Amino acid sequence: MIAGAWITQGIYVVTQLGIADLLKDGSKSYDELATTTGVDARSLYRLLRALASIGIFAEGNSGYFELTPVAKSLRSDRTDSLRGYAIKSGQAWEWEPWGHLLEGIKTGKPVFKNIFGMERFDYLATDPFASKIYTQAISSISGEQDAAIASGSYSRLQSDGIE
Repeated sequence: MIAGAWITQGIYVVTQLGIADLLKDGSKSYDELATTTGVDARSLYRLLRALASIGIFAEGNSGYFELTPVAKSLRSDRTDSLRGYAIKSGQAWEWEPWGHLLEGIKTGKPVFKNIFGMERFDYLATDPFASKIYTQAISSISGEQDAAIASGSYSRLQSDGIE
């Protein structure tokens, strides 16, 4: 659990690079993925191996990687994609406040404004990219709840512990 931050950042990086989309038709070598995305091959290889060690990708022979069920959720062409959520989680405006958690616990006050000079939603209103990613992220995790609310079965979700 202590490694959670590197996992989040690793997932963010491969999502930004579109690795899951590049693997949707089958396995590819890390060299090919690095060339396509314009990144350093050895660094990408280390990242893909690290993520494969926790089930995000699967490594085959000779440095070839393929999607796992978890990685499929990062594809941009899926209706249940978590791509936006993964990208949001890697943004400084999302993770940096967590680095100030101790301050927030000591003072009992939100830390976002201290870091960015404004409240979160004011910040999102000033940054179209951040606003778009935030909207995609929230939309990607609200589907089941939205359907339940629309059908009048939201109380069932609450009783199942989904809120």
